[in-house]
Amino acid sequence: MPDFNGNIVTIADLKGRPTVVNFWAAWCPACYSEMPAFEKVYKLKRDSIQFLGINLSEDVEAALRIAKEAGVTYPLARDVDGEVFTAFGGLGMPTTVFLDERGSVIEVYTGELTAGELEARIVKYFES
Repeated sequence: MPDFNGNIVTIADLKGRPTVVNFWAAWCPACYSEMPAFEKVYKLKRDSIQFLGINLSEDVEAALRIAKEAGVTYPLARDVDGEVFTAFGGLGMPTTVFLDERGSVIEVYTGELTAGELEARIVKYFES
């Protein structure tokens, strides 16, 4: 997938550290609503957990505007044709995928997560 700087990102690049992958879209109110929570947890956990936000099939300008408005600083990529979203079994927006350090899926969660819910999952899956 291309990131927002034109570099290519692969899921294989994420191996080696636990990862939270969040699929989102600018037209999705719940996606926008949870972005500040993800940013908060990212700032707390970024030394031990990777985060990747993946925008689905939108123009770069709209996606960048939404991410900037939400204060997102974690890495972002684009799933232009929805192939990665489909591969993870995504059914709706937002969808969050928790990957262990080997890149294996621990959970695919569809729906909005609060900072507390996100942090609780990180503790349960990666820190217990």
